Amino acid sequence: MPRYFFDFRDADGLFRDEGGQDMPNAEAARSEAIRGAAGVALDIATKDFSSEVTVEVRDHMGPVVEVRAVIESRLLGRGH
Repeated sequence: MPRYFFDFRDADGLFRDEGGQDMPNAEAARSEAIRGAAGVALDIATKDFSSEVTVEVRDHMGPVVEVRAVIESRLLGRGH
């Protein structure tokens, strides 16, 4: 089973995955990257009102897929 590495990039820089995960194929790695990017972006956005996170997936040969999640929010209306 292929091993995929999920490197996260946000405003603080790049966080490289040194361990990786065994996944059946690139599509499974893509799905995992989507879930990971969305979760991290949501965590950041609840603190900062906006966030952008990129997950760069690679295998032993190099880049496989890139997923970017962006959340922007602002308060509207009176009293905010």
